[in-house]
Amino acid sequence: MSAIGKLGKQPKKTMVIEPFDDIPKVSENFADDSWVKLEDALNAIITASRTNISREELYRLVNSICVQNLNEWLYERLVQKLQGWIREEIVRLNGIQGSDLDFLNQLDNKWSDFTSQVSTIRQIFLYLERAYMVNQKVNKTITDLAYNIFKANLIENQPVYARMINGALRMIYEERMQEMDHRILLKRIIMILQTLVIYRLDFEQKYIEETDKFYQDEGLDKINQLSVSDYLAYVEKRLKDESDRLNHYLDISTSKPTIQKLEIRLIKEKAEIVIEKGLLQLFEAYKVPDLQRLYVLFKRVECHSLIESGFEKVLLGKGNSIVQNNENRESVINELLELQSKVDVIQSQAFENNLKIKYANKRAWEQFMNSKPDIAQLLAKDLDEHLNKNSKIKMRDEEFSAHFTSIIDLFRHVTAKDIFEAFYCKKLAKRLLLDSSKSNEAEKSVIALLKAECGSTFTARIHNMYKDMELSHTLMESFNQTYGSQIERTGLSFHVWTLTGSVWPQVSQVKAILPPDLKSIQDLYTNFYTTNIKKKILTWQTSMSHCNLKAKFNSGIKNIQVSLHQALILLLFNDKNVCTMEDIMRATGLPEEEIKREIIPIVFKHKILLKNPAGKDINKTHQFSLNENFSSKLMRIKVNSLQIKETVQETHETIEKVLNERQYIIDAAIVRIMKSRKRLTHTQLISESLAQLPFTLQPVDIKKRIENLIERDYLSRDENDRSIYNYVS
Repeated sequence: MSAIGKLGKQPKKTMVIEPFDDIPKVSENFADDSWVKLEDALNAIITASRTNISREELYRLVNSICVQNLNEWLYERLVQKLQGWIREEIVRLNGIQGSDLDFLNQLDNKWSDFTSQVSTIRQIFLYLERAYMVNQKVNKTITDLAYNIFKANLIENQPVYARMINGALRMIYEERMQEMDHRILLKRIIMILQTLVIYRLDFEQKYIEETDKFYQDEGLDKINQLSVSDYLAYVEKRLKDESDRLNHYLDISTSKPTIQKLEIRLIKEKAEIVIEKGLLQLFEAYKVPDLQRLYVLFKRVECHSLIESGFEKVLLGKGNSIVQNNENRESVINELLELQSKVDVIQSQAFENNLKIKYANKRAWEQFMNSKPDIAQLLAKDLDEHLNKNSKIKMRDEEFSAHFTSIIDLFRHVTAKDIFEAFYCKKLAKRLLLDSSKSNEAEKSVIALLKAECGSTFTARIHNMYKDMELSHTLMESFNQTYGSQIERTGLSFHVWTLTGSVWPQVSQVKAILPPDLKSIQDLYTNFYTTNIKKKILTWQTSMSHCNLKAKFNSGIKNIQVSLHQALILLLFNDKNVCTMEDIMRATGLPEEEIKREIIPIVFKHKILLKNPAGKDINKTHQFSLNENFSSKLMRIKVNSLQIKETVQETHETIEKVLNERQYIIDAAIVRIMKSRKRLTHTQLISESLAQLPFTLQPVDIKKRIENLIERDYLSRDENDRSIYNYVS
């Protein structure tokens, strides 16, 4: 081991003065005479008066006495002198009149003088300290001796002792009530208590008890008087004030129990009241700083569970009020997006992205987002409105991207994803076929989000639709190259989308009678397709077809965008001035209901045709004629709005189709469960089926499918207990 290592392990040395081997000779009365001088000096120090003997001479007297082996004798006299002096000082303190503030100020002054006097005395008796006192178990220094005597006399004189403790507590109370600022004085008083080692003996426990009582009473008053925002600010301020007080003049040992009392009285005991009284209020007012303050305070006392349950309840109530609003369904998605944005900010900025609160929020979203069956449909409709170039919604690219992401975040909570898919694909089909898509990039970004959320299986149908469009475009190019010149001679512009029937949403089949020129081009394409594509049947769908017509009115030439069926109706008026409903049905081959649906916007909204007699009802005998005085500020008039928009009947048919497809999924889940379990009660089978199915159902829906499976011999009822099902292998 190195010398430095050895030196580091040396025990701490204390300077000890050893006595002389040969004790010097002195007179018989030397000790008594010396003490008289020392006592006079002590009296001068105590009374703050002058003495004729220098401190150096006094030190030598102490030295000489100790050399004579009179250490103990000198020590006893010093103790007696100090005891008498300090006792008198304590008695004088007892006689102080006035307020606690006056008392503590005089005590502080007295202590300041006392410590200075003790320091002077120590300088004189330092030889005694080092020659004799240093070897004692207690009172190893003059300072320790004086302080211990002061402490003993202080505790013995209970009125003074109690007044000092209670006075300090009173000053702290006045500080808390913002009546007076006593910090400087209190710091000195607390230092006295710490120096005398009575801080933890009597003061600390009383201080903690007083703190507990103070905040118990004040907390009850404030929670009833203040709003939740103000109460939280009050608690935060109190915690800061107490922390400042603890750091400024109280002992560090007092910090933890004091703050704990404060947290219990002001936060933990009031937590349920705060949540019940103000969480909804803070949420609706969108007071993020107050919610953050609430979270931070509750975090101190581990009351997160109350925020979890409380915020879940608030969110559930707010979400239900939006979703259940039947008066204005058009605004539901926008309100949900606003709610989602609000919750996201609160979650990240106020609740520090706490996972348990996140899960509570997720439960609330899943509950109210699936409480109404049309939410999936409304989400698909919102996407369509933002992706359709005919929409009035105007946004920048980054705003569209953020909106699509938010919609997918809402979609994440919906269990009826099959309904969303059906409506999304139907609206996508219209955008593609009617050339109304705002941006191909925007469409692809939405598909990518859906794929990331639900997997490639969910978007497989959508990708196949795009493949069909590409293949159809190639076919059309080939057709135009072969028959382009023949088509040009007709004066018509012709385009066909050739699609796979199983991929695209099904529409009602209507066989319309086409004009000769258009029919000839249709036959030409049919011949081209059957020649080039084998083993496939070509079926013409006219309900999604659209046309651009040029019409000449008295006001000038207008371009009219119409559906093919509307075009067939309008073209009749090239040859006739007046047509009845029966004439139109006979000439176009369209059913009566289809004609009514197509002719309504032409007659009532745009007034391109006139009806006789006037009125909103239409029947077979009513007559229609061209309104030659039709006028419009627009050169291009869009009439086929019903073709773009989804009708109530189409919506109903889409939902019915999804529900019918669900039957196969339900049947498969039930059979899979029974094949594994072999035998289950009705309640167990219902419960397990609901847990496995990816969409929300009522037990009665599963019961119907169970009955159907029994009829088809997949399941059977137990002969002894009709509530038990057996799997039929």
